[in-house]
Amino acid sequence: MKPVTKKEKLVAKLSEQLPPLTESQIKWAKGHFGQAIAYSNKRFTWCSECGQLFKPNKPKYLVDILRNSDKKMSCPHCGKELTLMEGKYGKFHVDKYYYTIITTMKGFQVFRHYSVDKIARRGQKADFVIDEVVQNWVDKDGKETVIARNVAPLSYYRDVWVMHKDMSIKKPNGYYVNTYDINAYHIYPYRHYIPQMKRNGFKGDLLNLPPNVFAKNLLGNNEYEYLLKTNQLAVFRYLANRNDKTIPYKYAINICNRNNYIIEDAGMWYDMMSSLGELGKDLHNPYYICPSNLTSAHNKWLVELRKKREKEEREKRIAEALKWEKEYREAKQKFFDLVISNGNIIVEVLKSVKEFEEEGTAMHHCVFANSYYKQYNSLILSAKDTNGNRIETIEVNLKTFKIMQSRGACNKFTDHHEEIMNLVNTNMNKIINPYHGCDLNNNYYRYGFILFYGICR
Repeated sequence: MKPVTKKEKLVAKLSEQLPPLTESQIKWAKGHFGQAIAYSNKRFTWCSECGQLFKPNKPKYLVDILRNSDKKMSCPHCGKELTLMEGKYGKFHVDKYYYTIITTMKGFQVFRHYSVDKIARRGQKADFVIDEVVQNWVDKDGKETVIARNVAPLSYYRDVWVMHKDMSIKKPNGYYVNTYDINAYHIYPYRHYIPQMKRNGFKGDLLNLPPNVFAKNLLGNNEYEYLLKTNQLAVFRYLANRNDKTIPYKYAINICNRNNYIIEDAGMWYDMMSSLGELGKDLHNPYYICPSNLTSAHNKWLVELRKKREKEEREKRIAEALKWEKEYREAKQKFFDLVISNGNIIVEVLKSVKEFEEEGTAMHHCVFANSYYKQYNSLILSAKDTNGNRIETIEVNLKTFKIMQSRGACNKFTDHHEEIMNLVNTNMNKIINPYHGCDLNNNYYRYGFILFYGICR
């Protein structure tokens, strides 16, 4: 787009006055491209630096290199140390990286970003194509103006630059917000900064942030200046990546500074602070916010928070389940006096929704979580020993009067499983007729019950 504001017109004019890359800058860019590559297939290997083909002397040499973690080898022609890449590589291969020059112009902090393509051809020496793609102009107040090339429309990648068109003013927002924030691995070592950067505490470390992002925050936000001058670099980097304008828990940062405590992992520290706040801890107490071992403290409070949330969730489920107390009592009250025992094991009906929760919690199964108290045709009993220790939980179907399941802790069978099954089956008549407990072997009772049960159904 064309420059509109006075500032944009100034930046566009100054951009035209920037010098081209010097010979030393070009040489440095080529010499620091990164690791040299050896491209290999089944027939041959060729060097990305000189392009010459060669075959290792030993047949298993390539296999040994590929099995090695670093996959290093040397080119017999140019002597370069190469990293072996195996795959389908033809006559050429293109690698790309970004290269940044940091300079100043008329009070602006300028970051010039170049796209460097290394074109490796089989049989030829590697060639380089260097094109400037983005310029970030940051003034002394942290306000940014961007000059960049167009991005190819409908491209899957957001940094496919249109090289045949000139650079122009861009708006660093919307879809392209990250396109113009380039964090190049290679930055030319001779750098120039405006005096305001040093005034605000800058000492040369960009904290692994895109240079323009670092400069905008440092020059345009006193909060970041405070973090840099107090050496809370991890917090600076964390908040800059999140694009936060203010410092969460700044009072706690002040306490850390008074206690000479440097936060090494800001993400973990903020997670811990969030946990402490939810647990109701004193966030003004150095004991909590300045732990000697951040990882251990973070994990400790995370476990406490998980327990608290589980307790709250359990209480919420219990409160919701208690609404069924009346319906459960009306449906199953006639069984509440039922007791089955053989002297070693005592089997009783769960008499309330609260007892379902206690049974499920103690036995680590789903008798409460799956709301068995809502199931009209199920009768849930608990088998215990004479000391009151829970053994198994039994479900009896009130239509078929058969045991559907009998499970111990964690839904496992216990050593008393067969004994409990036999005990309940033997006394099933007490469940069929909880008021009288008549003998099912009595033919008169059996005939009367079957007739009555058939009519009721």
